[in-house]
Amino acid sequence: MTEATSTYEYQYTARQAELVEIYDLCRSALLNVYYYGRRARVLSRWNLSVQIVSALGSVITLAGLLASVPRIWLIISGIAAVCVVILPLFHLTEKIATFERLHFAYDNIYRSLDLIVKDIRVCETLKESDRPAIALLFRQYASLGPLDEMDFDRKLRDTMQEEVNQIIPPERLWLPYDDDEQQTSTKTQAAGTTEETGKAYRR
Repeated sequence: MTEATSTYEYQYTARQAELVEIYDLCRSALLNVYYYGRRARVLSRWNLSVQIVSALGSVITLAGLLASVPRIWLIISGIAAVCVVILPLFHLTEKIATFERLHFAYDNIYRSLDLIVKDIRVCETLKESDRPAIALLFRQYASLGPLDEMDFDRKLRDTMQEEVNQIIPPERLWLPYDDDEQQTSTKTQAAGTTEETGKAYRR
């Protein structure tokens, strides 16, 4: 399962840690949406190219039976014949179907989590009514593990991670203050200044 990378540099309170888990799940779901979407598109292009070459080779072979054709076309026909033989060995069609299913499954999880994350930011708290839905989304995410690509493309994963960081910057995700910081915030406000009731979580 492709996970969004994170480096913890801060000891969270229990309340903060709960939100961080939700944020990480949201970012990981989006990472998988991008990753499997790209994998499906690339394999689809390869599959289409091989099928075109195979079809072209069949036409050339038929033409060669009816009349003489240049040597280059016979070579292309031979390549096409090889493609027809080896194409099933790569199981491209099955892989494309699996990647597309994963893409849409992770997209459904991400969209649901995105609404919850936005609601947390607006309300500055996690609603009790959202907890059952969040627990279900965690289970759905875990259930996709057996379908995930085992030997995933690390370079592509890193590229998609950068896109996720642009769409969901960690510093924009809200966390409540811990007790020590809340005391500092209260003293600051008492001194005549204002400050937000939360902060971004640290990565």
